[in-house]
Parts: sequence; C-alpha cells; structure tokens
Amino acid sequence: MRAVCLFILCFLLIPAGILFADMNLEKKPQKNELFAGEVRQGTDNNQGENKKQAVSGIPGESDGKNLINICLVNTRGKRKCGYIDGAAHVVIEPQFDNAWNFSDNGLAPVQQKKRYGFINPQGKIVIQPQFESAMNFVGMGLAPAKHDGKWGFIDTRGQFVVQPQFKGTWPFSAKGLAPAQLEGQWGFIDTGGQFVIKPQFDYAFLFSDNGLAAVKQADKWGYINTRGQIVIPPQFTDAKGFSEGFARIKQKGRWGFIDEGGNFVIEPQFADALFFSEGLAPVKHEGKWGFVDTHGQFVIHPQFDGAWPFSGNGLAWAFQKGKKNGYINKKGSYVAVIKRVCDVDILADGNENVIYPRGYSIDDICAEADYYRREKGETNKN
Repeated sequence: MRAVCLFILCFLLIPAGILFADMNLEKKPQKNELFAGEVRQGTDNNQGENKKQAVSGIPGESDGKNLINICLVNTRGKRKCGYIDGAAHVVIEPQFDNAWNFSDNGLAPVQQKKRYGFINPQGKIVIQPQFESAMNFVGMGLAPAKHDGKWGFIDTRGQFVVQPQFKGTWPFSAKGLAPAQLEGQWGFIDTGGQFVIKPQFDYAFLFSDNGLAAVKQADKWGYINTRGQIVIPPQFTDAKGFSEGFARIKQKGRWGFIDEGGNFVIEPQFADALFFSEGLAPVKHEGKWGFVDTHGQFVIHPQFDGAWPFSGNGLAWAFQKGKKNGYINKKGSYVAVIKRVCDVDILADGNENVIYPRGYSIDDICAEADYYRREKGETNKN
C-alpha cells in the first residue's frame, strides 16, 4: 500500500536567474533548500493489493490518487518527502519526514517529528501528527492508528472510534472487516471493534474486493471468506492479497499468481514478485526486475535492480544500480530520473532537463549545497 510524507508548503520558489557564485557564510541563499533524493515507495505491507488508484484531475484539483510520494535529502542533509503527479511534476513540496500514498477518501498518512497525521491533496494537514504510527484509510472511513503501544481505529476527524487495544492491525476493507491481533492470534473485527471472526490465525491480511483474505495457519497460507470459512486451503509458504483478480503466492521457494479459485494462472517461477496494477506486475527473474502481464509474459524485460508496481497514473518506480533511479512508463522508458549534482539530487526528465527544483541552474544547486556544508563546518568548529 505505497512511505510517509507530510506537506507544509513552507518553501517558496523565487524567479530564476539569481546565481550564488559569490556566496559566502555572510550571504545566505535566497531560494528554498534543494533536495537530494531517494524515491520512497510504500513498503510491501499488502495494502497495495487492496487499493485501487486512478488518474485524476490536475494539480490542485486532484483527489490525490494520481500522486506518488517521493523523498529527497535537502542541502542541509535532511530527508524530506513530498509528492509528484503523473507528469513527474512536484505538486506538494518535500517537507515531511515520511509519507505514504493517498487513500480513496483523499487523505494520506504522513510523519513529522516522529508522529503521524494525515494531509489532503493540497498538502494541508487535516489530522495533526499525534500518533505513534498510522496506516491508510482503505474502507469504512476508518484508519489504523497506534497510541500508547496499542492499535485502534480513527475516523477522518482523527477521533478514535475503536479504542487502542490490539497488538497489530491492518485497515478495514470495503467488506467491513479488519484483521486484528489479540494475545498472539489474528482474527477479524467489525467497525465496533468486536470480533466477527475469532482470533485463530498465526497471521492475517485484510480482505480484498473479492471477499477473500490471506491467512496463515500451521505455517501454511490459504484464503478465507468473510464468514471465516476456508476457501483456498492453506498450502503456500507465503501469500498476499488479491489485486486485479490475482494473488501472488510462494511455493517451493518461487513466486507465482493464482486466481480466485486457487488455480495457478502464472506458475511459481520468480525469485520475487509484487502485486498487479494497471495490468502489470513487477517480478524478479535471474537477478533483475521486469514487468509481466496477466499471462506471465514479460512486457518490460528484466533489467532493473529494484522496481515497484505502477501507481495508477502510468508511472512505476524502477532502479538501475549505478545508472538510473526514477520513474518509467509502460514501455520501460524513464520519464523522470533523480540525478546527483554536487551531492544533491535533482528530478530530471528523460532528456535530463531539470523538472525540480524549478528555476534553478546547476550553479545554483552547487553553490547552495556548498554554502550549507561550509555553514555546518563553521558551526561544528564553534
């Protein structure tokens, strides 16, 4: 379910043309701090399988589902996170300590000063950072949040509807149930916090749109329905939720994909695999990542050292060690890359034209980075 980035629009860009060639410690840069970067994708927490995304709107009118979180290290050496759109334009300035993708209700969890809150697609904080941890709103208008070491569920006002009491949770699905761990076992609760499927599993993921959830029993994974009945018997060494009608499973050390009946549609053959999105899934084959279609045929041949599913706006993160780190289209071509300039990374298009920061020359970037390095050195000496 896609890292945590917060947005407080505190960096104002001024017109291009101001150069810092004569910069010294008495003359502070006039522009906003620049960002050296790291593409931050959501951890493989199974939320992606249950989160549909779609291209929407233009910046400022978006519901957030076409935005991708990106984390960059600025010239002060601080890692901050923001969001880009499907054209790889920065829509929400990097300013949060961490960030995840937007939910269907237009809210995204973000982290600031070791606390988690939520923002809207304009980058405004709508639920103040106050929780020890938090996850996306996926279904029923509720999101998991952690307080005093326990998990509960909050509404869109940030109020606990289900009081913190669980050791572990996943979000509610549209089926009205959420996995919750109590006393070492996992079951499923309703929106009132009552167990509908009693704790009995070693682990459990949230229900997919098709009404099936992956559960672990006796060291094997299978799938249950919303009544808690086994539909696909536990038989896999690992399993995840369904996405676009397919679930990824692991058997005999290899990953493949099954349909809702538990039948293999792509035989286990990959060293690793992620979920389907926009009809493609990233898979690892012979040490490299590529993208396959629902028939298991490579559409983008294995060539990357890391990859993440398409984000609903036609872009997917892909990384080539020592070469490129950024976003590709469905042809496997880089649309935007993060380039290192004077220990600062910039966002550039496929032709290496600077996309972000807007209005900066390479001289600007290097001068500003040098200023803060020297300022830090002077401070340390004192």
